[in-house]
Amino acid sequence: MTCGQLAPSRARSLAGYLLLSAAAVPQGAKRTTCELERECRELGLAVSLSADADRHIDVAEILDQCMTPELWSASKT
Repeated sequence: MTCGQLAPSRARSLAGYLLLSAAAVPQGAKRTTCELERECRELGLAVSLSADADRHIDVAEILDQCMTPELWSASKT
């Protein structure tokens, strides 16, 4: 793995975390959730959840964004 790039398995984990978070699906241990949130913040990845009770999530759009190579290969400074 090149510096500043994520391993495919880690990218899948983060993408899955973001997708499930957007759908308000519980995701296990608090420690794991905190680690995933921290890593997503460091990479500038987030799903915006408004306070609206009537939110609709376009899963296809989120997955398309997760599959954009430029987002995953951004260098960390």
